[in-house]
Amino acid sequence: MGRVVKLNEEFVLRVAKEAKLNKRSVPKQIEFNYTLAAAALDNPDLPIHWVRDLLIAKDSNTAKRVKWIDDALLRIAAEEDAKKAARKPKRVSTKSTAGNRKKSVSR
Repeated sequence: MGRVVKLNEEFVLRVAKEAKLNKRSVPKQIEFNYTLAAAALDNPDLPIHWVRDLLIAKDSNTAKRVKWIDDALLRIAAEEDAKKAARKPKRVSTKSTAGNRKKSVSR
């Protein structure tokens, strides 16, 4: 669905230059930039150039059916989750021999 939107002329000229370099139309370039920004905000732990390259590869005609892109994103997310889990200190509770008091031990 198309809509007419007023944009700053300077912004449109900048996007037009970028669109020409990337062989896209101005609306497609704006759409790509928005998608890139949204993906970067959703994945703050990934470098922006990785996100950009993955979006370009996923968008290109030759890489549309390449499953490794999605697999790579899932693997990276799983590795990040594992790193975060490893950073959390684990607390083990043990009973002391001198009574019913519990003693916390940090590992």
